[in-house]
Amino acid sequence: MFDKRKHEWFLSILFIFSNAVLAVLWFNFFPLKSSFDIGDISTKSLLFIVCTVAFFMTIKKLGGFAAVALIVLSNGLLVNLLDELTLEKRIIADIIENLLQLTGFALFLIATCRIYTRARKRRMMFQNLFDHTNDMVFFVDANGRLLEANKRFYTALGYEPQELKEAHFNDFIHCRIRNITDIFHTRQPLTCEMELVKKDGTTIPAEVSVAFIEEYMYLQCIARDISKHKELEFRLSKERKRFEEYFETAQVMNLVLDRNGCVKMINQKGCEILGYSKEEIIGKDWFEKFLPLHVKDEVKGVFHKVLNGEIEAVEFFENPVLTSSGKEVMVSWHNSIIKNERGEPEEILSSGIDVTTHVEYRKRMENHIKFARKLLEMIRTILDIKPDTDSREIFEKIMDMTVNMIPNVQAGALILKQDNGSYHFIAVSGLDMERLSKVSFTAEEVKRLVSEGPIIVKDWRRFREGMDEKRQEYLSTGIRYIKTTLVVPILFKGEILGYFTLDNFNDSDAFDNEALEMARILGAQTAVLMKKLELEKNLLFLSSRDFLTSLLNRRSFEEQATRMLALARRENQRCCVMYMDIDRFKAINDHFGHAMGDRILQEVSRIFRDRLRESDLIARIGGDEFIALLPDTDAEGARVVAERVGRDLLIDIEKGKEPLSVKISVGISEFPSDSEQLEELVKMADHAMYFAKKNRTGYAIYSCIRDKIEQKISRGE
Repeated sequence: MFDKRKHEWFLSILFIFSNAVLAVLWFNFFPLKSSFDIGDISTKSLLFIVCTVAFFMTIKKLGGFAAVALIVLSNGLLVNLLDELTLEKRIIADIIENLLQLTGFALFLIATCRIYTRARKRRMMFQNLFDHTNDMVFFVDANGRLLEANKRFYTALGYEPQELKEAHFNDFIHCRIRNITDIFHTRQPLTCEMELVKKDGTTIPAEVSVAFIEEYMYLQCIARDISKHKELEFRLSKERKRFEEYFETAQVMNLVLDRNGCVKMINQKGCEILGYSKEEIIGKDWFEKFLPLHVKDEVKGVFHKVLNGEIEAVEFFENPVLTSSGKEVMVSWHNSIIKNERGEPEEILSSGIDVTTHVEYRKRMENHIKFARKLLEMIRTILDIKPDTDSREIFEKIMDMTVNMIPNVQAGALILKQDNGSYHFIAVSGLDMERLSKVSFTAEEVKRLVSEGPIIVKDWRRFREGMDEKRQEYLSTGIRYIKTTLVVPILFKGEILGYFTLDNFNDSDAFDNEALEMARILGAQTAVLMKKLELEKNLLFLSSRDFLTSLLNRRSFEEQATRMLALARRENQRCCVMYMDIDRFKAINDHFGHAMGDRILQEVSRIFRDRLRESDLIARIGGDEFIALLPDTDAEGARVVAERVGRDLLIDIEKGKEPLSVKISVGISEFPSDSEQLEELVKMADHAMYFAKKNRTGYAIYSCIRDKIEQKISRGE
């Protein structure tokens, strides 16, 4: 299909080509006259020229059908002219001439009817649009006089058509840009905002498009009422102004980021929080300049996922931002997505509140809750421990739980007071116990360290003054990598029971006043727990001991002896029971008095403890009766022990007098050869002891005198 220019060229070539071919063919078949009638030729030539000129003048405006009609008509006029130039007239020439002219006229008539029909249809379409459009359409001439207007125009301005007849353009329009008639000179279309003046004097804001119709030399004006648009624009402007005022004056950080994460807008509060001016912030990459390194990638990833629609908008989000001083400020964000006209996320509006203080308070509360929970857990654990549990195991549990109790503690040690008054490392966490166990502190050194209560130590040099080189060497190995230490004294009624050292290897400011407060509570509670453990152990000791001699009582002896015999049975070992009695104790008691008798019992008990092994059990089970269990010992070994125990028991009765010589009688029974039951072994040893007492042999082994004892028993002696 041809475009318009190609269409014109095609018709022009067809016009020229058809007439040229017709002339050439005509002159080839018909000879020319030698003389011409100028009058006839001029007339016919003029008609052909007029047709040709009409064709080329109207080819741009005529349709294809009308152009073909003019081409055929021109062919007929050319034949008529050529026929005048030939020697003799031809009937065929007349036929062709008449046929072409009639065909041309017929085609031209048809084309004219078609043009008229199309023009009438377009006129009806335009008229319908003109009458029923919502826009105001009017026409003015070169003098600015109103030529015609549609119904909408008159209705909107409140006039009757006859009232604006011959009215001037400026009577009903206020042009803010220039006089509209200037377009007649520039002939350039114009679209601008104008005010249409109504009959009552009020105005209507309108968007007016003016076009110059050159063919008819008038202006076509189309005006659209933009009152609602203006009202909406005013409201939007008002809302924008209100938004900008809120955005700028709000006491929160308001921020707008584009798709690249660059700052487009920020309010004064945001500048105050960040410590920069607006010029230093606008256009900068938010993530690169204002976020700490440890959160930058995470926050940036979430930002781009939101903009790309991969995840829903994060309505509330907390992250730290960097100020101009390099300090981190925690900000709680409320985020909204700003979309473009296609509904795609384009920007993010964020409102942030500085919650640094709130976060720090919340963190302190969490730390206190964690501390209280861990402290209660430690108290429950210690309260549930049985009194006979090994002390070192208890202190290791306390140390492990303490390290996890106070924030930023990475290692620690527990130093406790010993019976000799010095202080030793009892338990550690994260430190070298093997080296530290070789270090001890005097009471003065400890008092100098903890006399003021919990303290934070960053430099240990002043506390190490006066220590020997060996202790300093052991301590320096562990202290070398410690940045700061929280020292927690364990005080009970002014007595320094010991102290904790809680260490951090990374930050010299790891501990603050909050940690000191926790340390005071920890030290007080630990002191109470230790005193409770000490009291329970004392009670356990007293409940298992003879009150006079501090030896085991009968019940405790039987419990421990039963366990020792069970172990000996598993290990296939021999044990011996020794039953001991002080000779003539009643006479001594009557002669010297009960106080001296008690003293003799205490001295005898001390001698027994000194001359028996630590693994041996020794108990007082009656007035002057004692019993011992010797593990991994046969009867011969027990005999040697009996001789050693009973030899030279000299007790000082009174100062300046000769010591009193005390003798004992010992009976020995052996496990398992004599019996595997503790009760029977005790009875056998008791019988052997009475045999030794009666025969004054000092000791007797049950297996050696079994027959004699059994005979006496059978006789009822």
